[in-house]
Amino acid sequence: MTAEERTPIEARPLILYLDEYSDRDIARLTDMLPAWRRSQALRFRHQAGLRQCVLAYVALCQALRDTYGIAGQPDFDYNAHGKPSLRQFPAIHFSLSHCRQAVGCLVADRPCGLDLEAPRPVRESLVRYTMNEDEARQVFSAANPDEAFLRLWTQKEAVLKLRGTGINGSMKDVLAPEGLRDIDLHTEQDPARKLIWSWAIGKKRPSAQKTLPKKTLPQPLPCREGRGVLGALRFRNNEITKFRKYDIPKFRYSDPSDPSDPEL
Repeated sequence: MTAEERTPIEARPLILYLDEYSDRDIARLTDMLPAWRRSQALRFRHQAGLRQCVLAYVALCQALRDTYGIAGQPDFDYNAHGKPSLRQFPAIHFSLSHCRQAVGCLVADRPCGLDLEAPRPVRESLVRYTMNEDEARQVFSAANPDEAFLRLWTQKEAVLKLRGTGINGSMKDVLAPEGLRDIDLHTEQDPARKLIWSWAIGKKRPSAQKTLPKKTLPQPLPCREGRGVLGALRFRNNEITKFRKYDIPKFRYSDPSDPSDPEL
């Protein structure tokens, strides 16, 4: 199955939870990042920011491998508004998002945007500033106004990130029907953690299809069974490699040079 055939069905966000990674996990993942990304991560004064920066890049590497069979560590280019793109694979689009509890990544063969938010109390002034009359009515009449606001907010952010132009107009008009004709918009929720995320993807246009690079997936290395709905990770020759699927979203990896490593 080609990447073009897979993406419309499987272009779904990859969500990683920060509390499922120990300090040791983060330290080792940080060491394995490319120098430019490691430098970005180490600029954060607080551990939460560093964790988000590290795991967002790990999620991107995993999503690229799962969707397109691309292994390795991608570099970024940025447009005039700061939207990143993949230098080595300009035909592949991606979007990253984070909140205090998790990070998310979406990859697709069309422009896309992802926004992930943790629950927080909604302020009436913010609702009035960002929502049109109908949207504000939905929020204030909902059984859970905080959740209703976040659903609409993440949808607006996802659309803006897809467009890649930043906030260049009123937030109230972002979800106007005429602006969504060429966009598929989706929203999901983690009831246990009360997280909400929305993603927007440009609708498929047959004339705009591009042939993406074909990649041969690396052969899996032996890996002791661990937990991780997204798979186990091992670093070899500075590449992130996935092996198996488990039940809880946590990556596992091994260091063959470390005899004390419990994963060996």
